[in-house]
Amino acid sequence: MIGGNIANFALTLGRNKLLALFFGPEGLGWIALVNNIIETVSVAAGMGVCDAYNRELPRARPRFTQTQLISSGLGLFVISLVLVLPPAIWLLLETVDPRDGWTALIIGFAISAVLAAAWRVFGGIYLGFGFSRRLVTAMVLGGIANLVVAAILLWLGVRDLMVYVAMSPGFLAVLGAWGLWPQLSTLVSWPDLRRMPAWRPILAIAGPVVLGLLLEPAALLYLRAATETRFGELGLGLIQPGLLFVIMASSMFNAFMGITIARWDQLHEPAFSRRYMVLLACSVALPVAGSAFMFLVAPIWPFVVELLFTAEFVPGTQTISYFLAGEALRMGGSLLMHTLFSRKLGYLTILPRAALLGVAIAGVQAVEIASIMDIARIYTAAFGAFFAVSLVLWLGAQLRFRQTERAA
Repeated sequence: MIGGNIANFALTLGRNKLLALFFGPEGLGWIALVNNIIETVSVAAGMGVCDAYNRELPRARPRFTQTQLISSGLGLFVISLVLVLPPAIWLLLETVDPRDGWTALIIGFAISAVLAAAWRVFGGIYLGFGFSRRLVTAMVLGGIANLVVAAILLWLGVRDLMVYVAMSPGFLAVLGAWGLWPQLSTLVSWPDLRRMPAWRPILAIAGPVVLGLLLEPAALLYLRAATETRFGELGLGLIQPGLLFVIMASSMFNAFMGITIARWDQLHEPAFSRRYMVLLACSVALPVAGSAFMFLVAPIWPFVVELLFTAEFVPGTQTISYFLAGEALRMGGSLLMHTLFSRKLGYLTILPRAALLGVAIAGVQAVEIASIMDIARIYTAAFGAFFAVSLVLWLGAQLRFRQTERAA
């Protein structure tokens, strides 16, 4: 899974290099802003079902068949799309400058958002069944198609930015559905999709996941909107390399966590066990060592950014260490929070993300933002709050687990 993510992002970096050469920081900043809203939709509509599939499909559940679980999840996915897409389009209209007309922007956005959310759902089925090789194949083929088609369209003179926004989720969703067709054709039941008999176990996991994870892209979208308000699309483009590196690190970490911590969570490890103490030590060491390393290697960022983007993006390299330090803090907190779902404490994961969004908003309102460095520092501080709240909640949960075990 991690290898597949590395390959996919190597291809993504190649594509971004092409887009940077043709569209510059302003164009890349516009694409990033629209992608951020699409990411918010995909999390709200698809990520909860994805995580529920990952945790529920491997379990032996006598009450529900795999057909009922998959069909119920797809039914909830459709309902979520209907609820989420209209406000997302409103947000798009309020935030984004329509470079090629409102109609093309809305249609392209809606299609892209649906495909991105569908890819999330397909990813959950892949993980739930343990089809990691198929998932990696879909990711790598999607990355290759994305790079090759983008190069061809740029050579042909296509300059509509929405086309390049839609390509990434489009290829992944199509190839993801193709890789799962043997399962989808036999395990999707239209009557079960309408009745959703297994909606309770799906929603028990999907609800807290969506409510919690939705706050992360919301916080990032808020910071991006603040950047655009003060520095325009040029500012958005300058912070894009750092945020792209964050996405790369996050994707690889989530791939690892989705097939390790999520499975371990189902074993009901005893409170404060040796393994839990190792996990706690890792969750603290990761942000401390990771942040120190990111600032240590800060001198190489200008060379890396000029190599992967263009020289126009170099003024934004000073923000990269702050963004990656924030991601290290997110990783540490996530290691702890993902051990709570099987004990029906998934709702606790909402609180660290609420702290994240709150600190991001408070930081923008309280600080007189003079440069994009202020945005990067607020980002790091927001994820520092995320980690601190995660640590306190996890320790409290462990005390609760110990009391329950002693009573038993």
